[in-house]
Amino acid sequence: QRRPMFDLSLFRNRAFCGVSFATFAIGAGMFAMFPYVTLYIQNALGFSPLAGGVRLLPATILTFVVPLATRRLTGRIAPGVLLGGGLVLTALGLASMSNLSVTSHWTALLAGLLLTGFGIGLANPAIANIALGVVPPQRSGMASGISNTFRIAGLAVGVAALGAAFQSRLGSSLDSSLG
Repeated sequence: QRRPMFDLSLFRNRAFCGVSFATFAIGAGMFAMFPYVTLYIQNALGFSPLAGGVRLLPATILTFVVPLATRRLTGRIAPGVLLGGGLVLTALGLASMSNLSVTSHWTALLAGLLLTGFGIGLANPAIANIALGVVPPQRSGMASGISNTFRIAGLAVGVAALGAAFQSRLGSSLDSSLG
C-alpha cells in the first residue's frame, strides 16, 4: 500500500532493527518475569498480594525515577550507550534472581529488583529516543506503535517461554520424586 499501517521498510534501518530487538528483549526478560516473581512472592513466600506488591516497589520506583534523575545525562551520552547499559543492568538483575528457592527470604530479590529497575529506567527513554530519532518525523507515530508492539510481543513470548520452562522443570521434578 502507499500508506501502510506497519511499514516494513523501516526495518531496512539497522538502528531501528536494533532498538526493536532491544525492546523485545526487555519485554521478554524482566517484564515477562514480573508475573512469575509475583507468584513466587505470594505462593512460595506466603505474602499477601498487597505485601507482595510492596516488595516489588524497588524495581517499579526506579523505573520511574531513573529517567528523571538521568535526564541531563541523556543529552551528553549516546542513546545507544544508555540502552546497552540498561540492557546489561537488567540482565545482571535477572541473573541475580536466578538462584532463588522456597527457603529464600524476599530480600534475596532485592539486588535483582534494584538492578532491573535501574536498567529499565535507563533503557526505556533510550528506546524511545532511538526508535523515534531514526525515522522520518512523519513516521514517528508508526515507529512508536512498532516499538510498543515489540515490547508486548516480547512480553508474550517471554511469559510463554518461562511458563514452558517452569512446566518442564516441574514435570521433571515430579517424575524424579514420584517415580
